[in-house]
This record gives sequence, structure tokens and C-alpha cells, in this order.
Amino acid sequence: MLNVYQMEIVAKEFLKKEYDLELIVPIVLNGRLKSTKGCFRHKEVNGKQTPVKIEMNKLFVEYNRQEIVLSVLKHELVHYAFCMMGKVHCSDGHPIFEQELKRLDIISQNTINNFKIASKMQIYQCSDCSHEYKRYKRLSKRGIYSCKCGGNLLDKGQRIVNA
Repeated sequence: MLNVYQMEIVAKEFLKKEYDLELIVPIVLNGRLKSTKGCFRHKEVNGKQTPVKIEMNKLFVEYNRQEIVLSVLKHELVHYAFCMMGKVHCSDGHPIFEQELKRLDIISQNTINNFKIASKMQIYQCSDCSHEYKRYKRLSKRGIYSCKCGGNLLDKGQRIVNA
């Protein structure tokens, strides 16, 4: 698994080589991101877009291949670079942005969704048919829950799964 320090080193080298820019925002791991693999955060200050941070999905970074994680990071760095250079065409799907991703051989939003994000899920299994149910939240202990076949659901604990 890559840590934040390693990602910052890659980011600084990438930005210097491709855009002659410095990384002035933090890269943070965010465990609350669910479907997003990475996110470039910015805000408007005095009519100008200002970068705030780059967030990476903690579970995605932890449970996915390094080359995929780095491609997502570089995708977010292109957003950052466009923002720093004052380019207004920095949104996913815009032809200029997509052309830049293609030039750099970086994953685009269209292909990024082919990769799964690992999530912690509560697993329940039917006592009769062994069918598994995955839930983000634990079922209430007050209720009696059953499978479609009528069997009782047994709590098998939490597991990391690709959602």
C-alpha cells in the first residue's frame, strides 16, 4: 500500500516534469469517500479558483494495485495543474482535459469506473441455503431477520469486499 508521503513524492515529480509546477496542497486519505476514488478540491477566492487539497479514497489506496492508484492520483494532479494554470477546461469529460489525459496515458473518468472500490461490509449468511448478504451497516439486534428461503441470517462479521 502506498502511503501519503510516497504519493506526495510521485506527485511532486510528476508536476515538475509535466507542468513545471510545485505541489502546494496536501494529499490526504479520506475514509469517508464511498464511490469516488480520488478528488481534487478547490474553492473560489476573489473570482479565482484556488486549490485546497487532493483526497484519495483510503480503501481504494489500501486494497488496489499501485499502478491503478498512481494513475488516479495523476488524474487528480492534472485537475490541479489546470487549476494552477488558470485553465477553465479542467472538468472530466471536457475534450481538452480528456486529450491531456490521453497524452499522459492516464486513466479517465470513463475507464476509472471499471475498477472496484474495496469497502468494509457486514456479512450475513443464511443458515439453510448459505446465501450471503452484504450490508454497509449491521442489522438491528432487536429484529429477527430471515432469508428469502426462510432460513435465519447468521452474522459472519465484517469483511473487506469489492463493492
